[in-house]
Amino acid sequence: MKIAVAASLLKPISSEATGGTEAFASILTEGLVKKGLDVTLFATSDSKTAAKLVSVCSSKQTTGVYEGNVETRMMYQILQVSQIMEQSAEFDIIHNNYFHFFLLPIFTPFIKTPIVTTMHNHFWHYPNLRSVLVKTHNREKDVIVFASHASKNRIGPEINAEVIHHGIDISPYPFSSKSEDYVLWLSRLIPAKGIKDAITVSQRGKFKLIVAGGPPLLPDDKEYIAKEVEPYFSENTKYIGTVTDEEKKSLYQKAKVFLFPTHLDEEFGLVLAEAMASGTPVVAYNRGAVSEVVQDGVTGFIVDSDDTSRPGKGSWIIKKQGVDGLLEAISRIGEINRANCRAHIEKNFLREQMIEKYVALYNRIAKK
Repeated sequence: MKIAVAASLLKPISSEATGGTEAFASILTEGLVKKGLDVTLFATSDSKTAAKLVSVCSSKQTTGVYEGNVETRMMYQILQVSQIMEQSAEFDIIHNNYFHFFLLPIFTPFIKTPIVTTMHNHFWHYPNLRSVLVKTHNREKDVIVFASHASKNRIGPEINAEVIHHGIDISPYPFSSKSEDYVLWLSRLIPAKGIKDAITVSQRGKFKLIVAGGPPLLPDDKEYIAKEVEPYFSENTKYIGTVTDEEKKSLYQKAKVFLFPTHLDEEFGLVLAEAMASGTPVVAYNRGAVSEVVQDGVTGFIVDSDDTSRPGKGSWIIKKQGVDGLLEAISRIGEINRANCRAHIEKNFLREQMIEKYVALYNRIAKK
């Protein structure tokens, strides 16, 4: 079976990718190759893969590059879509992993190859983009895959959709039964990821917080971070910037807690699985798929972020909400056995389990 994997052009696709979308594309691609499938990865030229690599640009041409008011990544992404369309007849399945999911499926009237789209973002929540999603996935042979039931449950019956939880290769994440005395926050430095909540918790709880991740890209985010976040960085609330893959793994392994106070309804949260694979328990807001990934009281604590009614609200061990709840959860993290975190990932979120499910899906829709 021949599979085309369409990947984001924001960053290189490799096992060292730090972005969730890019990390997933690498895990999927390498897993499919290992399974013996003929895979072509459409990604930046500086990507690293065992698959055939087809590129229209490098990440240096797309990451944070604007010409006028146009982000160059979008132009190259459209050029890549054109290339995939031209070669579409060569493949049995096209697997769409674009962060901007609509870029490829919108051209389905011009190609016969079935498209599997893994949803990596919350854009489809918006009415107009939801309408595009419905209109571009109206062929029986095309399938949307959500990484969680929390995401799929919002789409309704108009879409041919399935749920396949993400899986990771745990071999690069050494388990550690011991930790150092710091809390880790790891993401791009944007307001929606809850960085202000993390800093507030650090200041009130007087514990060491390590903040890792790339700087904001959008002007509004840059302004917010400069005014509301950067003034509070200190030796005890330390921002270390973008980290390498090896640095990230070391941070996971040594952290006392992985803090995930996101204000977004995340589709899955690969960082949660990576942290727990290392033995590090998670403290996270009850948003999106968190309750499908984190086992409350076993691999960490789930906290209601506010009074909004969400599935599971009020049922968690920690009854306080928001920052108060995060503080209590961190103070009780010694109740969590780190070995349970690793075992939870081994049982439920391995790469091999995910790949088996995707291959079964490919085989099923290729026969239609």
